[in-house]
Amino acid sequence: MGIAALILGILGVILSWIPFVGWVGVVLALVAIILGVLTLKGGKKGMGIASLILGVIGFGTGMYVQIQTLMFASDLEAAFDDPALQMQMDQAMQQGLNEALQQAAQPVQPTQ
Repeated sequence: MGIAALILGILGVILSWIPFVGWVGVVLALVAIILGVLTLKGGKKGMGIASLILGVIGFGTGMYVQIQTLMFASDLEAAFDDPALQMQMDQAMQQGLNEALQQAAQPVQPTQ
């Protein structure tokens, strides 16, 4: 059980850094904490402490990264709902389209 707790703690720390997918890391870190406590009670102090430390780090990091990711996504969605930004994007797209049409309308120069 100590090895499983240690592996889950390591996976929890690694996966917790990935936005939107890191919830898996948070769950694995919680399981590592639970198994780490059980390992400590079973008498394997080294693996138990390591699992607890990795579990806490994975859980804390995962929660922080996932909350920040959700806040960023929410702010980004609100920014795209802004009418002024929509107008700027429409104007930029229109200008780029006009430039592309002007380039396409120019006659091709024959090469020698």
